[in-house]
Amino acid sequence: MTKADLSEPLVQHPWWKLCLNFTSGDSELAWQYIQRWQEHGIPKEHIEPLLASSTALDDSGALHPPKTQIKNSNIYLSCFGTSLLDWQTHAWLQRCNLPAEFQLVDNSKETRIGLNLDRLENWLARPESLLTLSHFDCIWDPDPTRVTLFRALGIPAETLNGKHPANGWLDRQGDADDAMLTLGLPHPLSLAGNDAVLILGTSDGGGANGLQPPLHGWPEFDNVQIKNENSARLLAHWLEHCSRVGIQIVRINPTDQELERRGFESLTIGRAPVQLKAQFFHSALDYSALSDELTWRREGRPAPIKVSTPQPNSSTTWESRKPGSSCATICISLHNYQERIITALESTKAQTQKAIELIIVDDASTDDSTKTCLEWLHGNYNKFNRTLLLRHHQNSGLAAARNTAFHAAENDWCFVLDADNHIHPQAIERCLQIAKYANEKVAVVHPLVERINEAGLKEESGGLISGLSWQQPHFMDSNYIDAMALVRKTSWKAVNGYSHIEDGWEDYDFWCKLIDAGFHGLLCPQVLATYVCHSKSMIGNRTNRNVRRISRTLQSRHPWLDLPMAKGDA
Repeated sequence: MTKADLSEPLVQHPWWKLCLNFTSGDSELAWQYIQRWQEHGIPKEHIEPLLASSTALDDSGALHPPKTQIKNSNIYLSCFGTSLLDWQTHAWLQRCNLPAEFQLVDNSKETRIGLNLDRLENWLARPESLLTLSHFDCIWDPDPTRVTLFRALGIPAETLNGKHPANGWLDRQGDADDAMLTLGLPHPLSLAGNDAVLILGTSDGGGANGLQPPLHGWPEFDNVQIKNENSARLLAHWLEHCSRVGIQIVRINPTDQELERRGFESLTIGRAPVQLKAQFFHSALDYSALSDELTWRREGRPAPIKVSTPQPNSSTTWESRKPGSSCATICISLHNYQERIITALESTKAQTQKAIELIIVDDASTDDSTKTCLEWLHGNYNKFNRTLLLRHHQNSGLAAARNTAFHAAENDWCFVLDADNHIHPQAIERCLQIAKYANEKVAVVHPLVERINEAGLKEESGGLISGLSWQQPHFMDSNYIDAMALVRKTSWKAVNGYSHIEDGWEDYDFWCKLIDAGFHGLLCPQVLATYVCHSKSMIGNRTNRNVRRISRTLQSRHPWLDLPMAKGDA
């Protein structure tokens, strides 16, 4: 085909202006693109160049606006990527610029509109459907990118958003009563109040006891029965009404359809001064941390505060020493574990390795932990080359307690032991054997660690901890090496010790600091320690509840990490 062959119908093709711009004015090449797209669809690799061409067209005023202002109240609606049985369809319909009291009819020669919630790539694969859209009076779509490309392709498209005035579709007389009777849901005003939150879906980390005022929960939101189009509209009405009266909506694990169709974006942000648009959490959420998470998002997702590690004063409560030097130090951190510390202490006494130094740091316990340790030391101090019991003057956290122990240690290899766990008889001997042949850049020797519950039974779901060897990629998304490990004191000193991470993960941060400084670790391939899962552990009571905030802190300190919970939409 030559330029002379270009007919008037061709230049009136809905795609002509875009293709001409796309080919820098080459009409023959433009026509070839039109033919190719009509036969095979528009390839994905053309999307970005087409959008660039669309922008140029927009600047020149050549994009296709909607044909007419829609005044007719009888609307023939086509849904794309959705249906009238989805509440999100109705939520978006209320934002379309349609007359009040409009009706959806089976056919209308006067007004034909479309609501598109389908993916752009699906449209590009259906060229015949794209051409059909150009005959509509208007296509509404909440995605600005799709709207831009649609208009460049000759489709009268408009962008929807939650700020468009409601047209009354969800505010019909009797809707509140019908929603209560049809869906079994309370009137939104009965839930409204200061800081009211509505949680849709189930969080494994929440627990039923966490749903206390001002939190309201609909755990089985995903199983609501939508029997007809009006039921879907009533659900949209109810969610819109909840948001409008100031209830903060939180969606746990949104479905792929909800993310693609973006129905929650259509809901009104109500009259509560601290209300956000509907918030998504894509994994377990502890309800006790929800308020802090919402506050963080409301404040613009500020960066974590700088970590500050206390350096508390301490007093020596006990010290004993035998002639001769020791070969390793066991460092025990202790806070309010009087009922568990004996098991840990007994495991140190049972070590096959002789000439051991034992240091216990009581981080200002308020129970009888210090007294329990003193009584045990009186009867067992002679099993060690040196024993030392230090007590912080004020509670300063796990990192500070470990640092105090390392400062006092007289050996270059220190085994870290928390008071609620215990080690096996050969733990120090076997780890030292591996350390003996280690390169100077090796800072850690970590054994396999078994996990048991409070009854002493092995955790079927937990398995072994620290089963992977020390490699940086394994640390990317989570910590897999327990704190119970042999650590070189000079390496500890080189990275300025442990850092205080509010509510946990001090050991994870410490491993990352060692990696940042170029140090390495070695696997001791034997089960030499036992981690006890119990209800009073810091992980269960504080760490898991605040895992998002802690993740953000570590992610900011070690940018090479890729922690799922550090992401703002996690």
